[in-house]
Amino acid sequence: MKAVEAAHGPAEDMAPFLAYLATQEAEYINGSVFSVTGDARVTLYTEPQEASTIKKMEGPWTVEELIETVPQTLMKDYVSIVKSSNWVR
Repeated sequence: MKAVEAAHGPAEDMAPFLAYLATQEAEYINGSVFSVTGDARVTLYTEPQEASTIKKMEGPWTVEELIETVPQTLMKDYVSIVKSSNWVR
């Protein structure tokens, strides 16, 4: 994790952008992929491809259900960019 922080800054540097995404001014933004780094850079990635989906038949998901379901379904073949790069040693 220290290597990631060295490359991208502390997680606290992401908070203002995440807060911005929760504002009414950003209500039109959805389904987008961003990178936020400690050097005050925010990057928008284009054309993400749908890789995996989960759908609950009735009602919204609970956090407990997601904790149980996501790792073995939605993220089953997912490899974090952090784990697949030189950031982790």
